[in-house]
Amino acid sequence: MKDDFKYDVAFSFIQKDEQLALQIADRIRDRVSVFVYSERQHVFAGTDGVDQHARIYEDESRVVVILYREGWGQTDWTRVEETAVRNRGFKEGYDYLVFVPLDNSAKPKWLPKTRIWIGFERYGIDGVASAIESTVQSEGGTVQSESVADFAVRIGRELNFKSERSNWYSSERGVASAKQEVENLFVILHRLVEEINSKSPKTPITFNQDSYACGLSCKGFNLQFVWARGQFSNSLDGAQLFVKIIEPYHLSDYMRSKDGPRIAKDVAYEIDMDLSHQTGWRETRGEKRFLTSSHLAELWIKNLLNYILNPKHGGGGVVEFRI
Repeated sequence: MKDDFKYDVAFSFIQKDEQLALQIADRIRDRVSVFVYSERQHVFAGTDGVDQHARIYEDESRVVVILYREGWGQTDWTRVEETAVRNRGFKEGYDYLVFVPLDNSAKPKWLPKTRIWIGFERYGIDGVASAIESTVQSEGGTVQSESVADFAVRIGRELNFKSERSNWYSSERGVASAKQEVENLFVILHRLVEEINSKSPKTPITFNQDSYACGLSCKGFNLQFVWARGQFSNSLDGAQLFVKIIEPYHLSDYMRSKDGPRIAKDVAYEIDMDLSHQTGWRETRGEKRFLTSSHLAELWIKNLLNYILNPKHGGGGVVEFRI
């Protein structure tokens, strides 16, 4: 059995599951060596990124963990990772693979029926971390025991991040980061609108923007992003991004109801920092997921188009856009 692996564990996931990958990795990184792309992007600097990325999953990692949901294998990087995993499986079998389904989508046809699934909903982060460590051992690796000191280091790392995030949240640097992320979001929205208009001229979307708000309009529906900055120059307290879809509204509607336009969807987000120190958006209600600006922009543009297609059915609910 090969024993000169660069990493004990490499994680594969779509962007929305990056936080989960980082949390699982944090449970095991004091006992095994871990590869998570967002933490090691410097590895690819000045290299053929695609080839080197593929090698990590095909040759350089003892165990590969796939956090699987619908859409995995359809993005640029997970497509490369899937090809590498399948190439290795063809040569060596799939004992090295830990497969963690995160939704109810059917597993890939190439995955052997005998391959064990680790259900995240049932086992959670600690259960998945334990299964990964067991697989590392079964594949010839060594898992260092977590001493009291190791445990203290891990807890200290979590506390340090919470402290760092709190300091960032209550600083001029945090406020400046939020302003920059709002600008980044609006740039992404504008780019997506131009791309849609060039490829689908029969569904034109208009785009308008000022410093702290932007709006997208199509077929009478309006998608609005409004950034409420909060009251302080050195704190993000009270700062939120409000996103809403407003249904078509005419003067005759006002004369009949006088209730104003109907808001189809209305969601608020807070600016936040994830474990990889990436700035993005955290839902204030529900699952409180962390979304990058790219994910947020794609999600809501697709919601807008879905409402136009199915206005009587509430747009079919908030669509989870694949990234």
